[in-house]
Amino acid sequence: MDVKLDEASSLSIRNPPHLAQEFYLADDDGFHTIKLKVLSMAQAPSEPSYLEGQAIEGEVTINSRKPESVKSVSISLIGTLRYSGMDDRSFLTISKTLWQHQSEGSSFVSEVVGYSNKLEGQHNWPFSFSLPEYVRLGKKLWHDVQSEQDVRLPPTTLSKSFEWDIFYTLVVEVKRVGFLSSDDTLKQSIVYTPLIREPTPFPSRLQAYKDGTPLLSPQNDPQGWKTFSPVEIEGKLEGTGKVKGTYSLAIAAPLAYSEGSLIPIYLTVESEDEGALAHFADPTAPNVTIYHRLRNTSPGVDNVGGYIVLPGNESNRPLGKAVWAKHVENKPGIKVLYGEIKLPENLRPTFIFGDVGVQYFVEAYAPTIPGFEPASHRRLFEAEVEICNSSEQAALPAAWLKRSLKLENAVLKDAQGLQLV
Repeated sequence: MDVKLDEASSLSIRNPPHLAQEFYLADDDGFHTIKLKVLSMAQAPSEPSYLEGQAIEGEVTINSRKPESVKSVSISLIGTLRYSGMDDRSFLTISKTLWQHQSEGSSFVSEVVGYSNKLEGQHNWPFSFSLPEYVRLGKKLWHDVQSEQDVRLPPTTLSKSFEWDIFYTLVVEVKRVGFLSSDDTLKQSIVYTPLIREPTPFPSRLQAYKDGTPLLSPQNDPQGWKTFSPVEIEGKLEGTGKVKGTYSLAIAAPLAYSEGSLIPIYLTVESEDEGALAHFADPTAPNVTIYHRLRNTSPGVDNVGGYIVLPGNESNRPLGKAVWAKHVENKPGIKVLYGEIKLPENLRPTFIFGDVGVQYFVEAYAPTIPGFEPASHRRLFEAEVEICNSSEQAALPAAWLKRSLKLENAVLKDAQGLQLV
């Protein structure tokens, strides 16, 4: 199962968890011996959900029909990495004792049930957890780390795409006195999502968003774009022979974008061969996409029986392709195109957590031209971008281009002079 984020373009902690959910542990007769009540962002039957910065609050209730000698009642929040459903590795444990047996000679006194050594009837204890923003990782969870490092707490990640699962669990434990006495445990999974905030765009881009106007080009607003070195395009074109040219990409800066938004791109195409230039700069030709890269590793066993972690494959998956306007600038030997990549609504935010993570890259490959055989099918260009799930921007980017569902051509929305296919 994939844990999906809220489909809103921006998450916020301004609305605290307020939806009550209850979970129970029952005995053989169906009598509820433990009740866990939590306040959540999500309604049942969804799992309780929390954003970074939100407290996990609730109440534990214990019911006993007769006096029981109980050693302690506690609640814990545990973060776990699980490999292939078998190998569990804890990276976070926060525990709180809600009640403890008054041992003889002990100075401990329960604040809730007084001096009794037994529990009978119903007893309630509130609890609250504040999740840390960072946890410390060592080689147990990060095979190539040289020393322990503080790493941002990762999101819940349950997916067939990963060899690893990341999950968080609330655990209520009732421990009884006596060697032959059995303990009770109630476990409930929760969903945690860190807030990756989109940085404020440069003023010119922000103003264009507010005004609903096209973005200034890299030539007119160099600070608003990250311009990359040209990459060479070579190959054989049917009826022409060998052709070559260059692609130069400029991506709107800073290179961080909210899920569901746009990545604006300018592409400068150059060639001394005007015929080749016309092919390379045709809006259907450039092959610029965004990929996500899943960082997976596999655990192994060393020669003394201890766990080691072996590098695994990083799988690339395309998420979207740039759609281009036709030649927003024409000069001898040079053509410039404007394009956009539409990001899906439910992307996981960028994260790296030891040997597990999700990263995003804008990549360019040889152009797709009928009759053109590129000299190489390898990637020509790569730039890492950050995907965010929270934005403080009041205005969202205007989509000047959109993809036709039937023809997959760029069509005009309100581009104020941009010529489209």
